[in-house]
Amino acid sequence: MSIPTENLYTSGHLLVAAVRVLTHRQTTPPTIEEICQLIDYSSEHTHYICRKLSDIGALEIVDSPVGLRLFLKNHLCLEDLPKQQADNKLDEELKKFQESKHKITSKVSTLQADEQQRKKDLFAELENKLKKGLDQNK
Repeated sequence: MSIPTENLYTSGHLLVAAVRVLTHRQTTPPTIEEICQLIDYSSEHTHYICRKLSDIGALEIVDSPVGLRLFLKNHLCLEDLPKQQADNKLDEELKKFQESKHKITSKVSTLQADEQQRKKDLFAELENKLKKGLDQNK
């Protein structure tokens, strides 16, 4: 099975064409499994596309005793779908997360450097006090 990389517009047109071809071949509306076999999409992706096409009114999904059957309703609704692949919001969120993590990491490293410098200063001060204390005791 191939992993679809097209946008919903292209996948929708492919699925509608598959419904037409299978309806012509079999003279009955196809099942989702038959569509999956013809266009070589996974069942999950095919169900997703079918739900989207059903939501916009291009396709009708009917539950029959032999399974879900697909009927074309209004193929012109496909033209309302965006032709460009939408920006992946997951990628955007991942970039934001990585930027915030980088900021936090830089803050932590700055705090650690400040803490090390403070410790060095403290030890230097204690060493000076000890030296002065030893010098006074002599």
